[in-house]
Amino acid sequence: MIRHRLVDMAARIRCVESLAENLAWRIDRGEEPVDEICLLKIAAADMLDHVARTAVQILGGAGFIRGHAVERIYREAPIYGMLAVEEILDRDAVDVRYHGQPRDESVTTLLWDGEWEVTYVTFRDMGAAFGVAIIGIYLLLVGQFRRFTTPLLILTPVPLTLLGIVLGHWLLSAHFTATSMIGFIALAGIVVRNSILLVDFVNTRLAAKAPLHQALLDAGAVRFKPIALTAITTMAGAAFILLDPIFQGLAVSLLFGLMSSTLLTVLVIPAAYMCLRR
Repeated sequence: MIRHRLVDMAARIRCVESLAENLAWRIDRGEEPVDEICLLKIAAADMLDHVARTAVQILGGAGFIRGHAVERIYREAPIYGMLAVEEILDRDAVDVRYHGQPRDESVTTLLWDGEWEVTYVTFRDMGAAFGVAIIGIYLLLVGQFRRFTTPLLILTPVPLTLLGIVLGHWLLSAHFTATSMIGFIALAGIVVRNSILLVDFVNTRLAAKAPLHQALLDAGAVRFKPIALTAITTMAGAAFILLDPIFQGLAVSLLFGLMSSTLLTVLVIPAAYMCLRR
């Protein structure tokens, strides 16, 4: 396996050398091969990225190639490799497109396709699905509480999960992948349930003529245990797939997103409820 990777790496290097020699020969003849220059840049960037990944996978550790750090391995997220290639390209001479078709056929265009197209479509569709889910949850809550502002209060902890998700991916040096997005969408339903527990208890206490401040304190004291147990059991289940190469993003989102949202929900919901009622 190692020999095959080294042979493939050497073949890519020889290909770039051949392109460079042909380009130098044409320039010596007085030609201006603009397209070939762009092609050489792309081939050289691909070669550098491949050499970097191969070196890290075979030798381990971190290294540097022509000043570019190669300490991260490009796994499920192609955006990191794409950004590394674009650092080498001359953006004034090459039009970079992430989807669709070239805007101007007279200009050299680099169109990212393949794995990136799959990634782009996946995140686009999941983002749209998340938006539809949030609207559906909001409409259900409006029907339940007969108010338009209370559902907004209940949905407040949803963006708070991003704090834990981003922090978790950063601490574990994990890439934000499609499974991470799935975890974020799944968390929306869990944290909304926690908010409903608090808001429903506060409404019940207020209906019993309890003061608002006391009702909020009672809600935090009584409902914290079921909220914490729900979070702990979900986090324990997600911990088993934390080291899985495919579903690691899902586990990181559930673990750290639940941790942050659970701690912040019992603080943000009472504070926001008091501001809403004043």
